[in-house]
Amino acid sequence: MRFRIFCGVCYTCEVRTRNKNRMPKTARGKAKKSGEETSRAANAAVRATLAASRRPLTDGEHARLVASINSLPIGFVMADTDGTVLLSNNTTEKILHLEHAPRTIIDIGAPFQGTLNVVEQYQLCIKEKRVIHIPEVTVRSRFIRTFFVPVMIPIGHGDVVGVVLLTEDVTEQTLLEQAKNSFVAIAAHELRTPLTIIRGNAELLPGTLPPGESSAKARAMVDAIQRSSIRLLDIVNDFLDIRALEEKRTSFRNNPFDIIELTKEVLTDLKERAAKKNLSLTLSTPTTSIPAVAADRDRTREVIMNIIANALQYTEHGGITVEAGIENGLVKISITDTGVGIEPDQQYLLFQRFQTVSDRFLHSKEYGSGMGLYVSRLLVEGMGGTIWLEKSAPGKGSTFSFCLPSTNVPAETI
Repeated sequence: MRFRIFCGVCYTCEVRTRNKNRMPKTARGKAKKSGEETSRAANAAVRATLAASRRPLTDGEHARLVASINSLPIGFVMADTDGTVLLSNNTTEKILHLEHAPRTIIDIGAPFQGTLNVVEQYQLCIKEKRVIHIPEVTVRSRFIRTFFVPVMIPIGHGDVVGVVLLTEDVTEQTLLEQAKNSFVAIAAHELRTPLTIIRGNAELLPGTLPPGESSAKARAMVDAIQRSSIRLLDIVNDFLDIRALEEKRTSFRNNPFDIIELTKEVLTDLKERAAKKNLSLTLSTPTTSIPAVAADRDRTREVIMNIIANALQYTEHGGITVEAGIENGLVKISITDTGVGIEPDQQYLLFQRFQTVSDRFLHSKEYGSGMGLYVSRLLVEGMGGTIWLEKSAPGKGSTFSFCLPSTNVPAETI
């Protein structure tokens, strides 16, 4: 779902929401249609309102403006820089349970008391001249998504002349998301015990089989059972890890360590897997001394492992190169592959939960769960770092990078 709010002569901004990543297909279709209607009405409303500031509206223009604003499926409020509401729609009153049309920003902030300081966010929007997105706050047991959008003259770099405040009731989507998360967590817990038993018995079975051709076939089947049980257990554990990370229940032991040595260990562990596809794994020699990283060593290992394993999955020729460096006082690790690359219109799916780039499956014999990069993002952010797609081109490969806090301690002294 995408809202575009702009005045044709003075301001353009675009706010992207992630509803389609967490709604069923039918709901996404409705949301898309609703978003398009919202876009058209909001565009007309902002243009007309700003035009009204230059000249009085005729009765017909005023009627069309009011109709446009009131037809929006989300709450719409436009206020000037003094906090006076210039325009609002009926949906705002309904969503925020207001008894009358708001006259000031303070009126709008009253229902949010204790959950969101609306006046503070409004002032911050004016001061920093940027869109402020509040994904979710509670108003009378309802979940509300809020946007503060600065209106500037001239386009993009002028003075702020007002703020558009959008409110949307996302209670249904939020409850659906919570129900889905609970189901996944319960299912994962219930699956882990029987899968552990299957895996353990599969490991013991080969030792009980007598020699012979029939036993060799049975051993191959047992090996397949073991491999599959390991993969299923890994997926189940990923589900549980995601749940813990999202709920901030994961603890990080951030201690100094040598990330170059850690990377060498990961490359050694993946060497056999790369050799099966005749791919190279290379660690470029840093041009400068890399200080120790202040992060969780085991979690960092998981991040590097996830990214390189992902690169191996989608690379058939060439190899993977890892580089280390310093950027803005942080230690930066970049992992470049010569794989299939990612189409520009698919890149927004990266680092989202259960999202995979569909076009890449055509070039891979393996199926991905869509959790590796998402888990990596949660881990890196949990350690105070950032992760991103540096560059990618179809048929040429991709480069993923992440940064972690550094120390002033030379890595070789750790």
